[in-house]
Amino acid sequence: MKQITVLLLLAFFTFNSCKKNEDNGIQITTENVQTTLKAGTWRITHYDSSGVDKLGIYSEYTFTFMDAGSVRATRGTNFYMGDWSVTIPVPEVGLLLSFMTSPVSPLSNGYKVLNLYADKLNLSYTGFQSGSMILEKN
Repeated sequence: MKQITVLLLLAFFTFNSCKKNEDNGIQITTENVQTTLKAGTWRITHYDSSGVDKLGIYSEYTFTFMDAGSVRATRGTNFYMGDWSVTIPVPEVGLLLSFMTSPVSPLSNGYKVLNLYADKLNLSYTGFQSGSMILEKN
């Protein structure tokens, strides 16, 4: 009986952690999120923090996700380096961003990947504050 319970729990977490978007997006896996983010530059097209629209602060930045976990935020001739990683699915795939003291450091957070497309990621976060962010490919 214990083996059946363990197998059912394992199957549940496997299917839920590697879910496919309901609207024909890319399957949300660690590898797919990493590959998608590294395939070009990105911009924030939606960002709210605790219900407050903060897109104006970040809309002029482009983000480049590089190998070895580096991310570069560029605005004009200024750029800021940070770190990024994709978490393993426990229970869902997440994106971690970390910037040191800079204008983009408020983006440092753990985000849940809600939807994944070749040109768009829908993200949410909770914790001290909650909100959502959409990244779109340039």
